[in-house]
Amino acid sequence: MVLVSSGAIAAGLGKLGWQRARISMPEKQAAAAVGQTALMEEYERLFAKEGLHVGQLLLTRADVEDRKRFVHIRNTVQALLRHDIVPIINENDTVAVEEIRFGDNDSLAASRLWCRRRIGSFC
Repeated sequence: MVLVSSGAIAAGLGKLGWQRARISMPEKQAAAAVGQTALMEEYERLFAKEGLHVGQLLLTRADVEDRKRFVHIRNTVQALLRHDIVPIINENDTVAVEEIRFGDNDSLAASRLWCRRRIGSFC
């Protein structure tokens, strides 16, 4: 199982009490940094109830499109899965400014499906 997550900015906004419409891009990125830790704490808590560990991968479109990085990502995910650790993948909103503007987390999920169809496993 691989979980493609979303919501780091929203989680951070809620935790910080900020309103999305009134903040700058760097503040959205800061909210994502705060929210990502909150999301991972919750995932860790929930999966631990089932006796499972989780591992986090924060990616950008460039990470998936660059062959060398892509191979490292694939190898990491395969290692996590071999050890029954649930990979949790999210957009790296602290560096992915264009993706924040256009809500590109769906591209990560689509890339995963493309890889699965192309070579029969997670890439």
